[in-house]
Amino acid sequence: MVRSPKAVLSRSLMASMSFLLAVSGLAAVSAPSAQAWTASSGWAAVGSKWSRDALFISDQVTAIPDMASKTSVSSSDRVTITTSLPVAVDDNLAVGPSTSPDHSGELALYGWTAASREIHRYDAATTPGASEDGSLGNLPSPGWTGATWGGEINQKTGQLYITSEYTDYIECSATNNSTNGGTIDLAIYNLGATSATLASTTGGTSPKPKTTSVCVMEQQRNGNSVTRWLVASDMAIDAEGNFYILLVSNSTPYVYYLVRVEPPRNNDGSLASSGTWLYTPVVRLTFNLGQPGSDLWGMAFMNGSLFLGDDEGHIFKVNTLTGDGVNLGDSGPLVRDFAAAQLAPMVRGKLNIDVDGDGQISAAEESAPGLANQTVGIYRQSDNAKLGELKTDDNGEYFGLLPSASDDLYIRVIQPQYNGVNVHQVKGYYWKGDDSLVTTLGQSHNEVKPMCYSASADGVKLSATGDCLGAKRSGIDPTTTSSVGSDANFISSVEMNQDLEVAVADFGFSANGSWGDAAAATKSTGADSGPNFANNSVRGVQLGDELGSYADGVNDANSAAHDADDGVSVRLVHDVDVPLQGQILSQGRNYPIHITGSKTDGVSGDIKVSGWASPVNAASPAGTTISSTATPWLSATLGSDGTYTTPTSAAYQAPTSPAVGFAKGVMRFQASTTAQTAPDNSGRAYAPAQGAADANTKAWVAPGEVEDYQVVYASAQLRVAAK
Repeated sequence: MVRSPKAVLSRSLMASMSFLLAVSGLAAVSAPSAQAWTASSGWAAVGSKWSRDALFISDQVTAIPDMASKTSVSSSDRVTITTSLPVAVDDNLAVGPSTSPDHSGELALYGWTAASREIHRYDAATTPGASEDGSLGNLPSPGWTGATWGGEINQKTGQLYITSEYTDYIECSATNNSTNGGTIDLAIYNLGATSATLASTTGGTSPKPKTTSVCVMEQQRNGNSVTRWLVASDMAIDAEGNFYILLVSNSTPYVYYLVRVEPPRNNDGSLASSGTWLYTPVVRLTFNLGQPGSDLWGMAFMNGSLFLGDDEGHIFKVNTLTGDGVNLGDSGPLVRDFAAAQLAPMVRGKLNIDVDGDGQISAAEESAPGLANQTVGIYRQSDNAKLGELKTDDNGEYFGLLPSASDDLYIRVIQPQYNGVNVHQVKGYYWKGDDSLVTTLGQSHNEVKPMCYSASADGVKLSATGDCLGAKRSGIDPTTTSSVGSDANFISSVEMNQDLEVAVADFGFSANGSWGDAAAATKSTGADSGPNFANNSVRGVQLGDELGSYADGVNDANSAAHDADDGVSVRLVHDVDVPLQGQILSQGRNYPIHITGSKTDGVSGDIKVSGWASPVNAASPAGTTISSTATPWLSATLGSDGTYTTPTSAAYQAPTSPAVGFAKGVMRFQASTTAQTAPDNSGRAYAPAQGAADANTKAWVAPGEVEDYQVVYASAQLRVAAK
C-alpha cells in the first residue's frame, strides 16, 4: 500500500511528549510547548501547508510549500518568508528542531554567514524584523581556513552539518584507488540554546574512498579519465548521519556523481571527534545539468528525491536510484542555499555467506566479508515496478536511497553467486526500527520481513530472524519476472513509513551441499564447474542413507573424501551387493549395479539417476578422467521403494580395452528430479547461469546428491568365495 506522504511525514505537535535522545554528547532536552505560526508574517503561508515538505531557499528566505508534489516550478510558487531578518542568512540556511532532537515541537530556521560562521536561530513565531530567538555566536573553528558554503540540520539528532567552499575538490587517480587528495572539508556541530560545540571534523583532510574512488569508477564504467572533482556548495543527510555531496568534473562535458561521506565513529557507533572520513559513489547522474559545481548552490532530500538548485534559480529533481533527472523550471531569483526538514529515506543490508559450509550463518560469518558484486533490485509492491538496482561492495554490503519514505517495497537479491557458484538462501533477517521514534512522532516503524517458503506455502512473510530456504519451493529465481513478489526466490518485504529510520534488509546464503570428490582431473570443485546440489528439510533428494553436505568439492586421489557416499553397490558373486568404493572390476565382465535413494515430501516427481564411468587408460594407471562431454552409461528412475538394480541387459560392463594389469577408474552417480546428461556443470546443466533463459524454468540450485567412487580395472582376477 502507498501512504499519503503528508499523513506519514507531518510533524505531530505533541506538547505532552519528550524525545530524549543523546547522540555524540548532544544533551537530550524536554519538548517545548507547541508554537503557532505568526499569522501576520510569511510564515503563515508556509505554516498553513507545513508537513515537512516545504523547500526553503536562502534568497532573503523564501519557501516552496509542498515541493515534493511539484512537477514544475515558477517564481509564483515561492512564498516570501521575510526580507528583513536582522542578520543576513543569504549565505547558508538550515531548518530543523529549535533546541535539540525534539520531534514533537516546532521547527526553526538556522542562518549563518559564510565567512564568519556567525549562526542565529529563528523560531516559527519570530516576528519579521524583530530580534532572532537565539544567537549561538560563531561556530567554533572546524580546523580549516576558508568559508562555509553549505549546511543542513540532521533531523534525527539536531546536529548541524557543514561543508567548505564550493571551489574545493577531490583529486584521485583514474587507475589507483590509493592515490587521493583534495581540499574538501566537512564538520558536525552540536547545537545548544546559546552556543555550538564541534563534534567531528575532517580537520583539513579531504575524505578518502571507502573502496572505489570516483576517478576509478568513472574510468572503469565510462572510460573517462577525470582526476579532479569539484564539490557543489550544499549537502544533505541520511538517517545514519552520513553526508551526501555532489561532485562535478572540473571540465566539460560536466559529469556528476552523488557521493556518500561517512564520518568516523567509535566502536559504540557514536561520532569520533577525529579520524578518517570515507566516501562512496552512490549514483552517476544520467543527465547534464549544464552547470559547473561552483554554480550549484542548493541541495536537499524531499520524499526520496534529490532537489538541486543553481545560481539562476533553476530547480532540478533527481532520482537517486537511477540518476535520472528533470529540470522543473525557473523558480525565480538567485538560489544560494536549500534547506528542508527531511532526511534521505534509505535501505541498506549485507549478503552474508556461510563460509565453513555448515549451512548456518554464525556471528563470525556475519562480521566477515559477504557476497561481493551482487545485484540487489528495488521494486515497488503496488505495481511490481522495478525502481532501480544496487551492487554489493567488497564486504557484501549495499545501500540505496529510496524514492519514497512511504511505500511498500521488495528488496530482491538477483541470482546470487559465491566464487561463481550459485548459492541458496539459509537465513532470513527480520528488522524493525526504534520504538522511541514511534512514540515521539506518532508514526509507524519501517519494517523488513524476509519472505520464505514453508511446507505448505510460498512467500510467507516472517516476523522473526531465522532459517529461510528462499521464497519458493521450486527454487527458481527467474531472469524475467512479471510479478516479482511471487516470482523471485530471494526477497524481503520492506514497509517504509518514515525517513528517520534506515531500513535494514540482510540475507544469509550458503554454497554448502552435495559436491563431488573424484580423482584425477574429473571436475568436482566449484572453481572447475563441478556438479553440486543443495538440500534442506523441505526439499531434499539423496542417495543411500546419509546425505553429504560440503562447502565445496575436492579432487581426491582415491575418490574417498566423502564418507557419505553410500548409495551405490555392485553385485559380485552369489547375488551379494557390496559397496562400490574400491572394488576390482574385470575388464569385459558385466556387473549389476544397485542404487538406493529417497526424497522429502516437499519434492514432487520421481528420483532420476544418471551414471558415468571413466575409460581405461594404460598410460595413466594412477587414474583417468570423466570428460565433461561423456555420455552417461546409466539413466534410470528409482522405483516407488526408492531402489533400482540394473537388469542383465543394462548391467555395467567394465571396459574391454586397452588391456591393463591394474588401472584406477572413476564412476560418478547423481540423483535429482531431473535426468542429467552431463557429469559436471561446465555447460550449466546442473545450475543456470546468471541472466540465462533456462533460469526461468530451472531451480537456481536444485536438490540432489552426487557421489563419486574409485574402482580398479583389471585384465583378469581370481576371486575366491565360500558359500
